[in-house]
Amino acid sequence: MENTKEQLENESAQRHVDTMDKKANLAKAEVNEAISDAKLGAVNLANNASDKAENLKDDASDTWENAKDKAGDMYDDAKEKAEHIGDKIGDKYDELKVKVKSALS
Repeated sequence: MENTKEQLENESAQRHVDTMDKKANLAKAEVNEAISDAKLGAVNLANNASDKAENLKDDASDTWENAKDKAGDMYDDAKEKAEHIGDKIGDKYDELKVKVKSALS
């Protein structure tokens, strides 16, 4: 009977060892899964940051181009107004020249 009892105790102990081994393997698999998820999350964060940086760069470039266009338009408008004023001044000068010649003659 002791041989059987000893045998049953050994079998029971072996089952406990097997169970603990399986639990250890399961825990190891869960840790590896968590590590993989963390790595994937880090890659996604890096990609998102890269996308946001690219969008920011594009937005800044668009803003710069818009500012240049507006500045060019403002310059053209100012130049056109200055030419118009210059023409008016020239016309007034010519009128005054005629009046002065008439007055002196």
